[in-house]
Amino acid sequence: MLVSYSNEPIIQEMFQEYLLKYGDKYLPEELQYIVANFERFLYDIGAPDILMEIYGELGLTHKIGDFYGEHLNRINRRFGLDKNILEIGSGYMPAFAHKVAAYQQKIEKGTITIYEPLLIVDEPKYPNMKLYKEEFTKETPIQDYDLLVGILPCEATTLILEQAIANDKDFYVAMCGCNHSTTKSMYRQPIDFYQQYIINKTKYLLNEKGTSELVVERLSEDYDIDYPILHNKRH
Repeated sequence: MLVSYSNEPIIQEMFQEYLLKYGDKYLPEELQYIVANFERFLYDIGAPDILMEIYGELGLTHKIGDFYGEHLNRINRRFGLDKNILEIGSGYMPAFAHKVAAYQQKIEKGTITIYEPLLIVDEPKYPNMKLYKEEFTKETPIQDYDLLVGILPCEATTLILEQAIANDKDFYVAMCGCNHSTTKSMYRQPIDFYQQYIINKTKYLLNEKGTSELVVERLSEDYDIDYPILHNKRH
């Protein structure tokens, strides 16, 4: 259900229901932050992840657009959603995966599996979903998936790209705005320097593999989340 941001009484009612259901799943300091800032970022298209997940789950649509819905549409145009999708780093509330699963239910094709150690949901919302409350690693089996997805996956960004390329899987990674370098020299560099390093490394790995090329794009400036989106394009 999509809810207009102008209908604040209903939004507050939905938020209170969300807190009753999931509030105790967060750490006390996380819950305190959510309660203190829910209204503050309600009209901010570039809201912090922990709040964006809640807005997405509640079906709140910003006047500019729907952040998760925009990524869903881009993935659908480039790859289709009638596939077995693996999302890495969904966050506490897998709002994006819920949108994907709902769409797949409508077309009666595809599945989505999530790896996220911070998940606060215990049971899948849809029958075509699988939840793994654990970290994605090099040992995580991915042979059964067609597409690897990361929406602001933070530390997992490099691993997603490396594993997708090594196993010749399609990928779509919307980078975050953090520097997750493991070396001091790189960590001191500006974020755009680090992002370009990841882009160059991905291009190199794809060139070695020889089956795809890298496409780099961004959301429109209206979204106020100006980070690279990396996906492959088959030759």
